[in-house]
Amino acid sequence: MSQLPLDGKRVLVTGGLGGLGWATALAFLSEGARVAVTDKRTPTDPMSPHHKEHLRGYVEIVSGQILYVQADITWVREVERAVNVVADSFGGIDYLVLTAAVGANLDAEAGRTIVCQSCLEYDEKDFDLVMDINLMGSLRFIKYTVPHMPASIESAIVSVTSEFADGKAPYAVAYTAAKAALSAVGTSLAYDTQILPRRSVVLAPGPINAPMLHTNPKAEEEVRKGTTLGRWAEPEEIAKIITTICEVPALQGTVVKADCGFLMRA
Repeated sequence: MSQLPLDGKRVLVTGGLGGLGWATALAFLSEGARVAVTDKRTPTDPMSPHHKEHLRGYVEIVSGQILYVQADITWVREVERAVNVVADSFGGIDYLVLTAAVGANLDAEAGRTIVCQSCLEYDEKDFDLVMDINLMGSLRFIKYTVPHMPASIESAIVSVTSEFADGKAPYAVAYTAAKAALSAVGTSLAYDTQILPRRSVVLAPGPINAPMLHTNPKAEEEVRKGTTLGRWAEPEEIAKIITTICEVPALQGTVVKADCGFLMRA
């Protein structure tokens, strides 16, 4: 019987109940990895109808195939506890995949504009909240996970940012700032002697068919006009890129773009 590509590898996915996070967890599981997900939400919370698994739910958590640990990434002790639970359960962590983030979905849930504020209108508390989740949350997981990762090029940190890390989103200054900062940190880690020889790669996707995108009722039209591909990426496509990054040691200290030929918001 042939061995699966990532057989026995130990993976921690943050934001693991979201559209991309869950697709990533399933992709690793299909390749033989041992997978844990963290999220502020619980598997029994209502799922968005735009979540591709909303009809079947989180079956692999219920069956015990995927380990779920609840954690609010804005709380340091919850992050540290979650990492320790995963590391103790698996005997270490080989791959850390950082997908946890908020975008327009936070505005929709809060019933007011928090993320989509421009540079001339942003509220400082709202700005700090977005940075705390989208940047500091990832840094907290990196800080507490790396000591549990083997010092090998077979270990990898994958930071998921956005095409907006390069700008192009003047209507969401905090989101852009957080993603740009995470991109800079993610590439810098590849030169950090405390991280090496572990790898660090940044993935900058474009529009993804996930709940966050669908908070914009014009999303499909904007994606069709604003990308050369003329469509959004499916979460499974981006998840496949993530597993490939982890499989290929030559990918190190770089930004991988999967933006569907993003042009500009239509």
